[in-house]
Amino acid sequence: VGVLVPSSDRTIAFLREHRDVLERRVRIAMSSEAALAVAISKQQTLAIATRLGIRVPPTVPVATVGELPFALKTIGLPAVVKPSESWVRGHGQGTRVVCAVVTTPDEALQAIAFLTSLGGTPLVQPLLSGRREAVSLLYANGRIHARFAQWAKRTAPPLGGESVLRQSIAIPPDIGEQAERLVREIGLEGYSEVEFRR
Repeated sequence: VGVLVPSSDRTIAFLREHRDVLERRVRIAMSSEAALAVAISKQQTLAIATRLGIRVPPTVPVATVGELPFALKTIGLPAVVKPSESWVRGHGQGTRVVCAVVTTPDEALQAIAFLTSLGGTPLVQPLLSGRREAVSLLYANGRIHARFAQWAKRTAPPLGGESVLRQSIAIPPDIGEQAERLVREIGLEGYSEVEFRR
């Protein structure tokens, strides 16, 4: 095998753990560790997007359940509780974690308690409706080699999960340009997907 191309958060997490050993035998189509560390962190990605002038939803990080009342007062309900990273190591194994829509303080508490038990700092954001559009890019050596856009019509689970029904769309000029700026700023070489809600 000449080149290994990761295709999921789980694969990227595994390859990062064993990168030193694997790269002695095969080239891995992944960005540098510094770029990946930023890209997998929703909090860091949001901070860079904000700095670039890309609109992001109001976000409150919640490190402990004690910080939840402030987050709910700031964001309101319904809200979305997001893991800071989609793939985490907790309870002795890797786990894919997804967003949760919460409509009551008790639901928010349960979601925050679960995510913080895995060692992450979840984010609380307002629930945004609208189309979930994504721009995918192949970026290497300072150049965008390919672009693709899609609309996720259906996901499992319904909020922020894997796309199970997608429709190709023309690359919208606004989010296409924003996705490119974000990927270039992070230095995210290889395959990248940036999602937007309209």
